[in-house]
Amino acid sequence: MPIIPKNKALLFNFIFWNIFFWFAVILVSHQYGIAQTIKVGSVFCLFYGMVIYVNLKFLVPQFLAKRQYFIYTILLFMLVFSSIPPSQILLKVILQNDHEIYHLYIEQQPFIEYFMNCLFFVVLSLLFKFAQDWITFTQKKEAIQNESLQALS
Repeated sequence: MPIIPKNKALLFNFIFWNIFFWFAVILVSHQYGIAQTIKVGSVFCLFYGMVIYVNLKFLVPQFLAKRQYFIYTILLFMLVFSSIPPSQILLKVILQNDHEIYHLYIEQQPFIEYFMNCLFFVVLSLLFKFAQDWITFTQKKEAIQNESLQALS
């Protein structure tokens, strides 16, 4: 029995991304203003989310779970790096009328910082996934033990 039932997983994902988004908006809104922060935050949520879900739904089961650590690491780095250009292009399109904010943003958050932030959230999501899988495994193990004890008595 999973910790979060399948029918509630979408709700929990929605809540998580809303908290993530608004937390980011609150942290940096004093630098850019609320309107620009919401635009930038939307782009980051979109691309961080895409990287996280591709990692969790494809890379982890296909490579990490099969102990192909080197291939997994290379593909994860490629995935994160490949998300940088589209995010920057989308930011430029969204902030096209506000060149000052765009250049200020680019100067304050270089590519390596985007990469490190994205990697941080990928690792954080992996830790959540591993914790959830471990708890699910423990619950199943306890259920099996209880069944075997009941069968013996």
